[in-house]
Amino acid sequence: MANHVSDLLAALDVKTGRLEPLGSADPGPIDKRNYPCCPSGLVFDAEGVLWYAIIGGAQGYMGLWAHLVRWDITRGGKPERMGLLGTPERTLWYCSEMILHDNILYAADTNHLEDPPGIVRVDLAALKASLGQPRQQSRDPMAYGVLADAEQAYPGDVADLGPFRALERAGKEGGSFGAKNTYTIQAAHAVVFRLWQRVPAAESSVRKIQWLDGRTVRGVCGAADGKNSHGFTCSTDGRLTMLGEPQSRAADGAIPDPSGLAALPESVRSVTLPHRQGRQYLARPSCCAPWRGGQWLVGTEDGLLARVDPGSGKAFSLGPVAPHGPVHQIVTNAACTIAYGLAGDESDLGSCFRYDDVNGPWELGRTYTSEGTEAGVACSCQPCCLALSPDETRLAIGAADRLGTVYIYRDLK
Repeated sequence: MANHVSDLLAALDVKTGRLEPLGSADPGPIDKRNYPCCPSGLVFDAEGVLWYAIIGGAQGYMGLWAHLVRWDITRGGKPERMGLLGTPERTLWYCSEMILHDNILYAADTNHLEDPPGIVRVDLAALKASLGQPRQQSRDPMAYGVLADAEQAYPGDVADLGPFRALERAGKEGGSFGAKNTYTIQAAHAVVFRLWQRVPAAESSVRKIQWLDGRTVRGVCGAADGKNSHGFTCSTDGRLTMLGEPQSRAADGAIPDPSGLAALPESVRSVTLPHRQGRQYLARPSCCAPWRGGQWLVGTEDGLLARVDPGSGKAFSLGPVAPHGPVHQIVTNAACTIAYGLAGDESDLGSCFRYDDVNGPWELGRTYTSEGTEAGVACSCQPCCLALSPDETRLAIGAADRLGTVYIYRDLK
């Protein structure tokens, strides 16, 4: 099952590793306003019948109207909807799991307003005996609140819908607050390349990237131990191409080390860099990039950024660009007046920043794209390398997560 994504159910043979699609778990009828309805809480009874909840999503809500479903799948049966899960007073909003004991189903009941989680008990023998009898109507306002005609459909006092309406208002207020207080990279457009779908996940971590021209990024990914490397190219039109072994070796040799430390003059290496209190031992260069006027931008192993003048031997501290962890890479535009960088501990959430001499350092946020966008959902915690396009309108970022990913952002905000 794939919650909130698909109604498809699949079976995995753990001995052979074979994955077999079994078909839709939705007994229907299909309503595109509440689709896809996804299975959750799978459990077999003593007769080999599969029981689960089928839950939907509508108007931005997920996990709506959990219905109990039985599927005699081993005998070629079809999914059968048994009714809305719960009691007339409390309908399940979301069912994440089920267990079966002595022919009794125990289903988790969560996300019901601000109520604590609950458990619903279903006697399968009593359920079987009641088949064909009239069903009871839900009187839980939570089951009606999301409906456009909730006030007309709800069988009780419409004032009972008040807590749900308050929850809706709080959600809208939270959404408005979040829209103004973003923590992810904001750009006019983003393209995402999921390397882990083309090579083994353990070999997909991005190590370094560079722009070949205004439309193509070349890079290398591989295992953490440096073995089993793969070269690749990403195009701004969304094409991902994995390179053969000779081209991969050529790419690995041609793309510079992201840190850039090989080019750092000895006179800059000896400069005392800024440090955090008690952590002078981390005031060492982790990466660098040339800056205008013969200066250098230097990132430290403790997430600080400095502008260093080799002539005077002085370092001007620009402050932290990450809560903790090293600065991984810094790139600049051709004039060396605008810089972008990545920083953050590998066990935390890394982020991107921007710097210029007029505005100083600005945190741009995490590498993330959301559902409903052309790029789809993507989230990386270890952005490690980046490259600025020749026309300076696109920023490519590679992530060293186990699910190696490359992002190309256009017109960062």
